[in-house]
Amino acid sequence: MNKTQERKLEMLKRDFLNEFNRNGNHEIKQFEVTDLEKVVMIFIEVGLIGDEGTMASVLCRNTAMFNIGQRGALRHYNKQTRNFKKTSTLLGACLDYEGK
Repeated sequence: MNKTQERKLEMLKRDFLNEFNRNGNHEIKQFEVTDLEKVVMIFIEVGLIGDEGTMASVLCRNTAMFNIGQRGALRHYNKQTRNFKKTSTLLGACLDYEGK
């Protein structure tokens, strides 16, 4: 992972939590980073604080999958088309991943 990818990764983590933590009751549940040769793959899951073992852990979590290219290009995964596309807004990428 190069410095550009590291900066984009920290920005993505911060922005994702800020987007879904407006009331202060969400936390990052899962944050997986896979460093491939030229691409960094990221899976993020955000949910309510203390929702483990409840229906909220199944129904109320937001997930997204991204990849970061060598020069910092951010792409998100779309479940319906099953491929990656460039993203401009974080919220739009998350809603697109969920198929909403």
